Amino acid sequence: MSLYKNLIVKDREIILTGVTLGLPYQKIATKVGCKDYFVIQAQGNYQHRRLNSRRPRLLENDDLRNFVVRKIMVSHWSPE
Repeated sequence: MSLYKNLIVKDREIILTGVTLGLPYQKIATKVGCKDYFVIQAQGNYQHRRLNSRRPRLLENDDLRNFVVRKIMVSHWSPE
């Protein structure tokens, strides 16, 4: 039997519901079918990977955003 368990959407919903209700991690882990430390770690890893997987947005860069705004407002650049 493999030690690795990939959480499916249903597992994540069980974790979310359990955390929201304030259930102990051990009880949540039992419902999901894995060890309690895995539940906490797996959800944290998932959220971290999800946030870091998206392409960085250009306008989150303050210098670039200010440059573009100035060019559009002052130089009448087209947003294309």
